[in-house]
Amino acid sequence: MNAGVRRDRVALVLGSLACAAAYHFAYCVFLVPFFEYYNYTYFAHSLAALAVAYAIAAAPSLVMPVRLTRPTQMLYWLLYLMVYIPSVLTPLFISVRLTAQIWLLLAVLAAGFTGMGLVYRAPLLRLPSVHLAQRFFGWFFGILLVSGLVIAWRTYAGHLQLVNFFLGSTEVNQQRLATRDIGASAGVLQYLLDAVACAIDPMLMSYGLMARKRGAFAVGAAGQVLLYATAGMKSIILSVPLTVVLFLLMRRRSRGLPAALVWGTAGALLVSTAIGVWGGLIGFGVGSLVILRTFGTPGLLTAYYADFFATHPLTLGSHIRGLSALMQYPYHATLPYVIGLHYWNNVDLSANANFWAQDGLAGFGFPGVLLLSGLAALLFWLIDSACARLSPRFAALALAFQAVNLGNGSLFTILLTNGLALQILMLYLWPGGSWLADTDAVDAAGAGLGGPQAGGVALAAGPS
Repeated sequence: MNAGVRRDRVALVLGSLACAAAYHFAYCVFLVPFFEYYNYTYFAHSLAALAVAYAIAAAPSLVMPVRLTRPTQMLYWLLYLMVYIPSVLTPLFISVRLTAQIWLLLAVLAAGFTGMGLVYRAPLLRLPSVHLAQRFFGWFFGILLVSGLVIAWRTYAGHLQLVNFFLGSTEVNQQRLATRDIGASAGVLQYLLDAVACAIDPMLMSYGLMARKRGAFAVGAAGQVLLYATAGMKSIILSVPLTVVLFLLMRRRSRGLPAALVWGTAGALLVSTAIGVWGGLIGFGVGSLVILRTFGTPGLLTAYYADFFATHPLTLGSHIRGLSALMQYPYHATLPYVIGLHYWNNVDLSANANFWAQDGLAGFGFPGVLLLSGLAALLFWLIDSACARLSPRFAALALAFQAVNLGNGSLFTILLTNGLALQILMLYLWPGGSWLADTDAVDAAGAGLGGPQAGGVALAAGPS
C-alpha cells in the first residue's frame, strides 16, 4: 500500500467515524425533539456499547474501495452513508435494552455490507460488444424520454402542482393522496414514468454535465420538475442537485472520493441540524429533508422491520411479484402498509424500506440480509460488466440516483418499476463504448471531460 492510498484509507476511516458521530448528534438534537411523535426516541447506553456500535459503523471503511474504478462503487458508498450507518446506530437509540437480537442485526448488517464490497476484487464479465448507430440510439433514447413526459402531462393534467416541501409535509401528502388513484389507473404506463424519473432523466443530466451540453442537462432537469409536479415525490426533484454535487466532486478526484463523501456528509448533517433548529420554518424543512428523510427514516425502518419479523411470519419471498403466484402471502396488505399500520397505527402510511429490510429481513429474517447482500453484489458486478466500455465517472453519475431508490425500496421493484434494468441496458448499448474510459486522461483534463478533442469527437456518441 503506497503512501497516497494509506492517507486516503485513514481519511476514509476517520471520516466514517465523524459521519457516525454527526448522525448521532443530529438524531439527539433534531430528530428526538421534533419527531418524537414519529417514534424517534433515545435511550442512553454505556460508552462501551456505543464504542462497539461506532466500530461496526466504521468497519466497512477499512476494506471498501478508496478510488472510483467501477460505476457501482458510487452506489455502494452512498448506501453506506444513507442506509448502513443509520441502520447500525438507530436500533441502539430506540431500544430500552440492548438485546442479543439487536447485536445480531448489527453483525449481519456488517457482514453483509462488507461482503458486498468484495465483489470489486472479482474480474468483470466479458460481454460481447454491441455497436448501435448513434442516430438509432439517440432516437430510441428520445422516444422513451418524450413519451414518458407526454404521458405524465396528459395523465396528470389538471393535477400538476409544484408543492413547496420546505414549508412542511402537509401539502406534499395532500398532493400524493390526490393523485394516488390517478397513478394507479395509469397501469403499465406508470412504469414508463418511473423509468424516466429514475433512469432516463438522470442519464440525460449526467451526459449533459459530462459532455458540457447544457441543453441536455436542462431538458433532464426540467423533466424531473414535471414529474415531481405529478405526485410530489421529493426524491425526484432532489435528483437534480444530487447529480450536480456528485459531478463537482468527481470532476476533481477519483482517488479519495469516498473520503470526500463521508466528510462532506458529516458536515451536511451538522449544518442541517443547525439550520433545522435555528433556521425558522424553511430551515426546519431543510433539516427534515436531510436528517429525517435521507438518514433517519432508513435507519428507523431497518430497526422496525427487524423487530416486526422477529415475531411475525416471514414472507419467504412471497411479497415479490411473480413469486406471489407460487406461494401464500401471509399478510392482508403490502409490506410497507403492514409496517405503517403496526408501528404508526395509520392505514395510509407506506413504510417503504431499503432492500435489506424489505426483501431480506421480511423475507428470510437475519439470513436474508446476507442473501440480499449477495444478490446486490451480483447485480453490481453485472452492472459494472455492462458499463466496462464507459467512463466510470459518467456511468457512476448516471446510476447515482438509484442509490436513493435502493435505500427506500425492494431490490426487485427497483429493477423493474424504477427502471434500473432498462438503465443497465441503455448504458450497455451506449454508442462509442471507449469514450472517456481513460480516467487518467480525465484527471489530466481538469474538467473531467477528457480534453477538448475527445469531447468534440467521442462525446458526440450519446444523445444530443
